[in-house]
Amino acid sequence: MADEHSQANGEWHWLESSALRLMGALIFARDVTQDEVFDAFDLDPSSARVENWIDDPARRPVRVGRLGEWAFAVDESLLSLDLALHAKNVGKRLSAGTEVVVVSWTAKPNEVFEYWADAVMVTNFEPYRACDRHGSEPDRFLREMRQVGMVTEADDAAEGPEDDLIAALDLATLTLGIRLPESAAMGPLATVTM
Repeated sequence: MADEHSQANGEWHWLESSALRLMGALIFARDVTQDEVFDAFDLDPSSARVENWIDDPARRPVRVGRLGEWAFAVDESLLSLDLALHAKNVGKRLSAGTEVVVVSWTAKPNEVFEYWADAVMVTNFEPYRACDRHGSEPDRFLREMRQVGMVTEADDAAEGPEDDLIAALDLATLTLGIRLPESAAMGPLATVTM
């Protein structure tokens, strides 16, 4: 049932079989530089080295690239979550004067979609419980949330999306045109390893 709501071309389905699927965050910031993305993580941009993705659980890399008007970070170890817990929210910091989407996930599973504009949390929710939204404008993407199969009302008996992470990323594509092919996410990117 949820598949009929998903994007027909399956742009994000590469993530389902990726080693990134266990946990991580994808952060997208419109019209910012790669250096600004590293700065938001409190990382030194001058220490970045261009590397392909390496499957090594001992490493804690943040990988940054750009596609069109969107800079993106692949945060494999959830450094962004650690920073948020210490009042240094990467989404908030990056969104000053622009907009940012953060999609994070853990192995529990627990997925979160955040949309920031000009350092204000506009909407924030967990895709499996999209009826419980927060922010200055929690219903900002309500129509599109329904299009990707999210259950947006507490009393709705409909099943949610088959994969909450893919639905959250489909929402980013549908609302803001954000795309990240596997070749870009897993290929050579500016990388700082903790």
